[in-house]
Amino acid sequence: MRAMFGNHGFTLSVLAAVAVTAFFAFVFEASQQLVATLLVLGLFTALMEYMMRSKSEPPR
Repeated sequence: MRAMFGNHGFTLSVLAAVAVTAFFAFVFEASQQLVATLLVLGLFTALMEYMMRSKSEPPR
């Protein structure tokens, strides 16, 4: 399991934090536009982090 997610641990934690934040925003009746914005920004952040990390690590 660690071999599969070892390289993507921080990316997955960012996605989990975004999902929890969006869930709480939805539960506390935030506007749908705000929830969608949180999800898009979080996904963009995780994608950029993954791309930057994969460029800086040597191939295995």
